[in-house]
Amino acid sequence: MRLFSPSALATIILSISVSNTLAQASLFTADLLKSRYFTQTSSATGAADPTDPFEFSMRFAVDIPDPDFPPTVSLKPNGKSALDLPYDDSEGAFGGAISYQTQAALNAAFPDGTMTVTITSIFTGQEKTQIPFGAAPWPPIPHISNWQALQSIDADPNKPVEVKWDASGGNPLARIQLAVYDSSGGEVFRSPDPTYSDALTFSSQSVSFTYDFAAEQTYFAELTFFNATVLDDSSARPAVLAAYASSTLFVMKTAGTGGGGDAPLLVLTQPANGSTEVDTGTLVLLGFDQPMQTNGAPSIQWSSNVDSNKFSYLWTPGSTNLICAYASPGLPGGQLITWTLNPDPATATLRSITGTALITTNGEFTTKASTQATPPVLGRPSIVGAHLEIPITTEPNREVFLEGTKALGLGEQWIELGSTNFPSGQGTFVLPMQDLISVSDSTFIRAR
Repeated sequence: MRLFSPSALATIILSISVSNTLAQASLFTADLLKSRYFTQTSSATGAADPTDPFEFSMRFAVDIPDPDFPPTVSLKPNGKSALDLPYDDSEGAFGGAISYQTQAALNAAFPDGTMTVTITSIFTGQEKTQIPFGAAPWPPIPHISNWQALQSIDADPNKPVEVKWDASGGNPLARIQLAVYDSSGGEVFRSPDPTYSDALTFSSQSVSFTYDFAAEQTYFAELTFFNATVLDDSSARPAVLAAYASSTLFVMKTAGTGGGGDAPLLVLTQPANGSTEVDTGTLVLLGFDQPMQTNGAPSIQWSSNVDSNKFSYLWTPGSTNLICAYASPGLPGGQLITWTLNPDPATATLRSITGTALITTNGEFTTKASTQATPPVLGRPSIVGAHLEIPITTEPNREVFLEGTKALGLGEQWIELGSTNFPSGQGTFVLPMQDLISVSDSTFIRAR
């Protein structure tokens, strides 16, 4: 059945002129999309793609009576020259996609208005299909409302996976589609195409499906809201979709076979738990036995003798080590400083990438008593290209030595990484990453 009443169809003009009047029109489906892309990496609404957030895509499925004599297909945007379209074997259709950095560039290349598809074949002659592509508002940004739950889904093939999202709005021509792929690009699930009568509509806010997921794997998903200006369902020939689309890309992760995977463990601490005489400028490093989720602030409760708001946090590449840097002039001297990881299991954010929370874990160390000399204070490091840049605050004209050590279990076997003088008492120590790698895979840093 068609998705439009006859009165609604009166506003949509599809004119097909065939030079060979005895031939049947060979265009089966026509999809024209102006799209914008977002990536959701937490429970918050996704951010725009930082490189090419806009795209125009076109797809035309046509009859090919004889593969030795394929037709040619072109698209002429409103007021522009015609574009010859290649055939995509993987799609079984003519077309492609072109990305743009701005909406202005997209609209300049493909202005709103009538677009003309021309099919030339030795069997049917030349066919022209005109598709009106009118101006329309962008659909809202798709927001996955149960994103956190999808980071640790059950790999049970008999247990449905449900993806939920916020409402898409009330446009009766709005359609929704969810597609899920494995790491090799193989299709796991796809809801019906927008031109099908059983497609998800604007009132849909979830879809469930089953699949034989592999444990501890990452899957890639795309949720798209379509705001159609032309929508003629698959019972028509051709079935036509012309729409503005907003797509959110996100990942889904399966838990281990034990249901959620093994809980992560804290395996390294610097300073070591129970250490004394710790420099007040020391960076606190926490190392875990598996990659951790890095979105949001880590759940760490510090003792009341330090200001938790003065800590900044940096995950190192691989997301197994968390650096905690305290603001200048450093930690208070002569104090027992305690920390608790995931103090409240209900709000725990220190989790493995499969979603399993670290159990509540405690530690402590004691800083050196304050002296007249101000020890160097290391600020929050930044990874810039192939270097680690570490802000340092110290006394003016003091030479600062930067040292690194191997894994915690080897004790304080410190190796000098370099030294420099800061005339003003402030500066940045630039350390090549290769120098860290040459010391150890898990390097702790201090300054003296």
